[in-house]
Amino acid sequence: VAEEEGGGVIALPNMSHPGSKAFIGPVSMKMAKMAVEVGSDGLIGPATRTEEITELRKLVGKKPLIFSPGVGAQGGKPGDAIRSGADFEIVGRSIYNSGEPRKAAEKMRKRINEGSRK
Repeated sequence: VAEEEGGGVIALPNMSHPGSKAFIGPVSMKMAKMAVEVGSDGLIGPATRTEEITELRKLVGKKPLIFSPGVGAQGGKPGDAIRSGADFEIVGRSIYNSGEPRKAAEKMRKRINEGSRK
C-alpha cells in the first residue's frame, strides 16, 4: 500500500536506547531479515551500537537503506554510524533542544560529514 501511495516502509528491528539491547537485541537480526524478505525499503540500526550496524549491513547487503538514530543526545558519535554501514544518521535532541536549532543542525551536519570520512 505504501508503494501504491508513492511511499515506502521503514522497519524497526532495533532501537538506540539502552533497553533495546536487552529486549529487542536478541531477535533484531531475525526481524531485519524478515523485513528484507517482505520488501522493506529501510531499516533502523542504532548509532549507539555501531557494531550492530556493521552486522546489519552484512546481513542485508546494499539495500535496504539503514537509518541510525541516537546520534548526539544518546551518545552516538557523528559519522560513526555511516562509517559502520548506515546510509543516514538521525539527530533530534541535539538540534531541537539547542538555543539555535539552525546553527546546531549545521554544526552536526559538518561533524557527521567529517566523521564519516575517517
